[in-house]
Amino acid sequence: METDYRPRCATEIHVGDGAVMTVPDPRANEDGGMEWRLRYACSTETRMEAASAIASYSYLLGPEITQSEAARRLRLMRLGLRALIPAPEPVSPPQTPAKPDH
Repeated sequence: METDYRPRCATEIHVGDGAVMTVPDPRANEDGGMEWRLRYACSTETRMEAASAIASYSYLLGPEITQSEAARRLRLMRLGLRALIPAPEPVSPPQTPAKPDH
């Protein structure tokens, strides 16, 4: 029996002191990503991942932590996401044809 495997649409970023924040996984964008899955192919797993991501963002915005702690965690989340995205291939400048010797 063949299964239709899809990568998770969320990932967890460790932000210190045992805390973990859930964020949409950019690697899943090739397969629609979290937003597409919520709109058109919503499984229980997608709903749970989305709920966890929303809880993480709500915690960042809420009164439970200070502004500086929220900023620190957000920086760590951004670094974690950047580490998941492969760097683009460098683009070489176009080669100019050599002038013929006369």
